[in-house]
Amino acid sequence: MAATKRRSKVETSKEAGRVRSAVREGAWEVEGIGYRTQAHLCLRRFEQKQALVRKRMKRLEAARRNGRTYRFPSMLMEEYRFYSSAAVVYSAMAVEGFLNYYGVKRLGEDFYRNNLERLSSDRKLAGVLAICTHQLLPQTAELVGTIRRLAERRNALVHPKAREPKSNGSRPSRRAILSEPSRDSVHDMERFFELFTQLDPDSVGAITW
Repeated sequence: MAATKRRSKVETSKEAGRVRSAVREGAWEVEGIGYRTQAHLCLRRFEQKQALVRKRMKRLEAARRNGRTYRFPSMLMEEYRFYSSAAVVYSAMAVEGFLNYYGVKRLGEDFYRNNLERLSSDRKLAGVLAICTHQLLPQTAELVGTIRRLAERRNALVHPKAREPKSNGSRPSRRAILSEPSRDSVHDMERFFELFTQLDPDSVGAITW
């Protein structure tokens, strides 16, 4: 469930029709407060489960080598996958929540929703920064690549696809089973905030989560 933060709203006619300050006073209902922290919590739990999974994997491989059977705890693998997915999703949501808040705070809700909110995350980022900071981000910018990776990992989870199995019937590799998109996503989330505040130092006050 998304957290909500309220402030008393202050909007003057003088502010209307122009880009506002990132540190202006006002009132906004903000969804997403806590997602950044929750991403870190999920990563921590994922790493704990990962350590247990690795131990169980070794036992499974030893049992196979010796011609024995070993029952892998199914719930452990489900918890491992859950925390991994949760860290990926919360990382992307934290960045998306911040960018939406920053856009509304600086451009006003009407302008932001009508012109930027429905864009892809990387185009939304480029548009907001171009308007608010007068800086044009190239497609090769690290910040653009960071938000794209966050969105791609999140989309891979929330838009699952079906594929036909390969004819050779090979099993997924141990490395594939123990992939770590969660750690990459949390790292990209923190890198996003670091790079964004370099472009707009005042935005640090808008990063309430």
